[in-house]
Amino acid sequence: MKRISHKILLLLLSLMLIFPSVGLAATTTLLLGVQDQPLEDIQVSEPFADTFKTGTYITATLPSGIVFSETPTLEVIKGDIQIGAVSTGLDANQKGYLRVEIKSSSSKASTIKLSDIKVTVNRVVPTGPVNIELAGTAINQTDALFPGSEGIKWHIADVVDGTNKINTVFTVNSNVFIKNGVNVQMDVAPYISDGRVFVPVRYLANSLGVTNDELDFNNNQVIINKGHINIELEIDNKVIKVNGQESMMDVSPVILDGRTMLPARYITEALGGTIDYADENVVINLN
Repeated sequence: MKRISHKILLLLLSLMLIFPSVGLAATTTLLLGVQDQPLEDIQVSEPFADTFKTGTYITATLPSGIVFSETPTLEVIKGDIQIGAVSTGLDANQKGYLRVEIKSSSSKASTIKLSDIKVTVNRVVPTGPVNIELAGTAINQTDALFPGSEGIKWHIADVVDGTNKINTVFTVNSNVFIKNGVNVQMDVAPYISDGRVFVPVRYLANSLGVTNDELDFNNNQVIINKGHINIELEIDNKVIKVNGQESMMDVSPVILDGRTMLPARYITEALGGTIDYADENVVINLN
């Protein structure tokens, strides 16, 4: 009996690898050590009807150190394929995965959409491109014979080290501000007075890397100590002291619902940041 050459065997196996098309609006920038970061929606399309067989499954696996924070929303936006159970977890290599069961194959080429995708990135993940790998018996029909066979990879994001960079957005009348792409809840909302957007000093300072231990509220005074920077403010007083040097603000700090409020510019600039205004948003950057 003649033996099949390795080249022919590899060719036969490659013919059993399905190549769906993957749609992605844009790649996403992910930050080291940050939880619940959103990814763009992903669409996986069959090249023809009945590509993904009944009883098979698709896995979407992330690199080591990146996991799905929660199960994404899946829906069929084209065709008539039926999806079964959907689950997330860690595989044997501690990689985050999403598994989708194919309940019934399609009679029309179908597209599956993944939305509301959120991931958590460990601090030890290397910076650079993030590829998601599609595999499973619906994609790689050799997987039943060779478990763990490599699937198809797509570039979906880039990991950057944002530990030394801060981007914060406060919005008027919103109890949520955004720091480096992550929503943070506040117990008081910014507001406009005398043409200025007043924000809560504690949340502003926290967003700029100041810890609660570096903040002191005492006898109508606010004192911030961050590294070599010392800032002193007083309620109903327009004087701000930075490292002992006094300067005048055009408004005074006030107390609202037990929170000290102040236009963001003074503390931001004292801590070395920059500030911009867009409609009712206050955009702060600190390198």
